[in-house]
Amino acid sequence: MAGITSNGITLSFAGTTAGALTSISGPDGDVPAIDTTTMDDTVGTSIPGIPQPGSFSFSGNYIKTTYAALHTAKMAKTTGAVILTFSDSSKFSNAAGYITKLDTSGEKDNPTGMNGTIQLSGAITHSTS
Repeated sequence: MAGITSNGITLSFAGTTAGALTSISGPDGDVPAIDTTTMDDTVGTSIPGIPQPGSFSFSGNYIKTTYAALHTAKMAKTTGAVILTFSDSSKFSNAAGYITKLDTSGEKDNPTGMNGTIQLSGAITHSTS
């Protein structure tokens, strides 16, 4: 099975698309272990806890209008739909997320960048079309 290209990936938050991305990772959620070991056990035991949806982290080129919209949403504590769309049109989507980090970066002879993290809340859906 052939992989898909990362080119063309888009991340949308509350109707604002963060274009010109240079990297993205997530969702990085996990299922925590709940310790069920008792005094009678000779080996530790556990059960799966409540799945945590995690977050998306992204970096991209600074685009004034996109950064302004995301910054406004962060400062207003906006909760909105999060959609990550891949180049083959498959998607990760989540009905509720909020921005926990948003900053800019720059260095000599490179474009100004923006970096952010969107915390997810609730179930994540993966569609293949």
